[in-house]
Amino acid sequence: MIGAFPEDPTHIQGGVQASVYGLAKTLLVSGDKVKVIALPARASEHSDKRSAMVEGMEVDYLQFKKFLALGIIHLPFLMEEINRDKNRVVHIHGTGLVQCVLLAILRTKRIKSIWTLHGITAKETWQCYFRKKTLANLTRHWFYRTLEQICIKTAMQITVDTPYVAEEIGKRDNVHIIPQGIFREEFARKDVQRVDNLVISVGVFSPRKAHHHLLEAFAKVKEKVPNARLIIAGALTKQTYYDRLREQVIKAGLSEQVMLLPDLPRNAIIDLYLKAKIFALHSREESQGIALCEAFAAGLPVVATRVGGIPHIANDRKDSLLVQYGDITGFANHITSLLNDGALFDTMSSDARKTGESFDWKNIYGKVVNLYAA
Repeated sequence: MIGAFPEDPTHIQGGVQASVYGLAKTLLVSGDKVKVIALPARASEHSDKRSAMVEGMEVDYLQFKKFLALGIIHLPFLMEEINRDKNRVVHIHGTGLVQCVLLAILRTKRIKSIWTLHGITAKETWQCYFRKKTLANLTRHWFYRTLEQICIKTAMQITVDTPYVAEEIGKRDNVHIIPQGIFREEFARKDVQRVDNLVISVGVFSPRKAHHHLLEAFAKVKEKVPNARLIIAGALTKQTYYDRLREQVIKAGLSEQVMLLPDLPRNAIIDLYLKAKIFALHSREESQGIALCEAFAAGLPVVATRVGGIPHIANDRKDSLLVQYGDITGFANHITSLLNDGALFDTMSSDARKTGESFDWKNIYGKVVNLYAA
């Protein structure tokens, strides 16, 4: 297993880390042999590696100096590890230069491999450029767009999490739709009581999650439900965006009703799911949205945007209420109706739990292993 992996499983940063960690842990618990080589999310001051045992999993953490692209210096080590066991499948996650070159080498050597595409990188980097039109952002977009296209053409087998991603990359015989999973048992606790009128959102502090639109909608909610509260929690990936949200909260006079909680430990995130009444995410782009699946498992009705893969996992008017991206008034109205209508909440909460069952790693495990076997 090669991809992003948490340094500390109690502080998972983002959906890719959650996916790789969840799949690797499920394989291990199921009796399979798993070796993880962790690629970093950010460049560091050093290019080296260290080994660790993480919950019974053997993990090699790699570091890339200055630029993530320089991680290709670790390719000899990667191939040495891959060649240790002839009866293996190499599962690579994410889009980057290391993944791209490694896929080409494995194909040349006819070593069985699978590549999981986590979201449409080209679309995400284009949106980043559109928000801030700089030469650096444009260069980054074309670089990752090129890498993504090469990976799609080079990979022996490809897994994507929703039909949306499959459609975006074009119909191919080697593409398999397998959702990212969750540990549903984490949300089976009975000792936490719901807090009336508490709305939560879980997602990295990044413009792609569009938490600023959620704050705009919540200001409208507060006009009709004065005692409503909002908590936004997630990994702090963009300090400037986090600072912008803090200023927005203050200017809107929401300091008493809104909390921004970066880098919470996993147990605190789970507590939020179990205390809340509604999960809200006004995301600009999602391939699946693991946080949405976790919300379902916790019995939370979801208010979200009708973008990307969200309509493929969220059932509008059953476990979720969906709006077009940017529809602030509609988003606010859906939150308000769920807070004010107890019968609607109860019905949607029950449907949400049923939806959450389908994303349990225990159910997804079989699909992944069947692909490995094939």
